[in-house]
Amino acid sequence: MRHDPFRIRLYRGRTDRGGRVIELSWPQVSARRLERAGLMPAAGQGPGAGMAAVVAGMCGAHAQVMPAAEVSIGLRLGGVTRAHVRDALWKERSLVKTYGPRGTVHLLPARDLPMWVGAMSSIPLTKRAAPPSMRMTAEQTEAVVAAIREVLSGAELTIDELSAAVVAATGPWAGDLVMPAFQSWWPRWRQAMSLAAHRGALVFGPARGRKVTYTAAPTASASFAASASAAPSASAAPAASATAAASAAPTAGALAGSAVADGLGGLVRSYLAAYGPAGPEEFARWAGGPVG
Repeated sequence: MRHDPFRIRLYRGRTDRGGRVIELSWPQVSARRLERAGLMPAAGQGPGAGMAAVVAGMCGAHAQVMPAAEVSIGLRLGGVTRAHVRDALWKERSLVKTYGPRGTVHLLPARDLPMWVGAMSSIPLTKRAAPPSMRMTAEQTEAVVAAIREVLSGAELTIDELSAAVVAATGPWAGDLVMPAFQSWWPRWRQAMSLAAHRGALVFGPARGRKVTYTAAPTASASFAASASAAPSASAAPAASATAAASAAPTAGALAGSAVADGLGGLVRSYLAAYGPAGPEEFARWAGGPVG
C-alpha cells in the first residue's frame, strides 16, 4: 500500500511565522519512533541503564495491566526482570505508579512527576457524561480531592480504608453506591480518583497482600502541587503548538498558571520526542483531552 509522505513544518523560534515544510516517508517516521521508543536493536541498553530514563523516553509506560508494563520496560533494558521494575517502584522509588494520560494507570519517572501534575491537572478529560444521579458538583469534586490529599498524607490506605476516610471527611453523599463497576457498585467519590492523581494528591502505594494501596505523592510533586491557586489562571500559554488542543483553563484549585505552562510545555516536548512527528490532535487524543 502506498502512503503519502508525512509533512511537518519546522520553526526556528517563536518569532518564525512561516517556517519551512519537510517531508518524511512513513518508513522514516516509523524508524524514528522505534528508535525513540528504545525498540531498535542499536538502541538496546544494558541493565546498568537507568530505568527512569527509559520510562521517560517512552513518555510513561502504560500499566493498566501491570505485567504488561513490566514486559514493556524489560524489552528495552537487557537483563531486567519484573523484580527489577518492582524494586524501582517500591524500594528505589525511581518510578511511580499513578493515573496518567486518558485517566489510565501509568508508570512514570518520579523525578518527572511535577511536570506530569502540572500538565495533566490542566487538561480536561473527555469522558462520557455520567447520568445526573451519579454526578458530583464542582464543589463536591474539590472537597473529595482535598480530602484524599489530607487523609493520604503519611499513610498507605487500601481502597476500602480510603473510601471510609473520604466519606467521613466529606459527607454521606460521597459514599452513595451509584457507579456501576464489575457487577458491583462503587461509591460516588471514586469518579474523582484520576483527577486527584492529576492534581498530585495520590499515587499508588505498595500492595498489602493482594490489596492495592494508595498514598501521597512523593515530596517533590506534593510541594509542586502545593502551589495551587484558588483562582484559576487563563494566562498560561504553552510553548509548543501541539498544546493548543489542551489549553482549556484549569478549574478552581488547579495549579497556578506558571506551573501549568511549565508542566504542559514539558509534557508536549516529551510526547513529541517519543511519538513525533505529531500534531495537536494526536497529542489531545493521547492525553485524553478534547480534540478540535
